[in-house]
Amino acid sequence: MIYLLAGIDGEEVYALFCICFITFIGYFIYLGWKKDNKERSEKSSFKMPKLPKMPKIEFTDSHWVTIYKVCGWIALIIAVILLFDNRNMSAVYFVCMGLSSFLAAHILRLLEKGVHHLENLDKRGEIEMEDKPDKEDNKE
Repeated sequence: MIYLLAGIDGEEVYALFCICFITFIGYFIYLGWKKDNKERSEKSSFKMPKLPKMPKIEFTDSHWVTIYKVCGWIALIIAVILLFDNRNMSAVYFVCMGLSSFLAAHILRLLEKGVHHLENLDKRGEIEMEDKPDKEDNKE
């Protein structure tokens, strides 16, 4: 009755109730699933082997990736301004320019991450080689 005084339709209240109910059920399903996974992991007899400590080198984006992202956002903002000015064709050009800038930033970041990963593998290999004694040294 109160929702009728506030100007809210009964359909809106019903939809809100359904959304809350589905969210409530989903939350309890999630909690049960989380509990089941925790119990399964405690019952499991398989233990992961301890890996040697390796230096963790954090990856940071280069400044080129940041420049491409900034240019992409500037182009998209200009496109929105042009849309409000009713210059639709110019806005399409700027949207394409902004999206291609984001694509270039993504590809450049993937390449840099791949190089970083390979360098990290090389460093780990060098550390493992230093830790293992040579077989020739053990024979003498």
